[in-house]
Amino acid sequence: MGGRGVPDSAGSSSFVVPGRTSPHKRRWRWRSPPIRVVEVVEAAMEVVVVVITEAETTVDIVEEAMAAITDVNEQRERAEYFSS
Repeated sequence: MGGRGVPDSAGSSSFVVPGRTSPHKRRWRWRSPPIRVVEVVEAAMEVVVVVITEAETTVDIVEEAMAAITDVNEQRERAEYFSS
């Protein structure tokens, strides 16, 4: 199974590593998605909302999309600043 664990019971927050003679348990850690993935999803959602609700012309669509991307970049910079 290549080092992957299997759940030791339903709803448990730990798992047992297969092939061990003793039930060696490790804590399961939630790992958040990379910030890049979050940025892309947020920017895409904002662009879709802009296109559907606020844009009247192609120029409006482009301007609003660029503003949304700028906002996401500013959020990323703030997150990096506060995480270091």
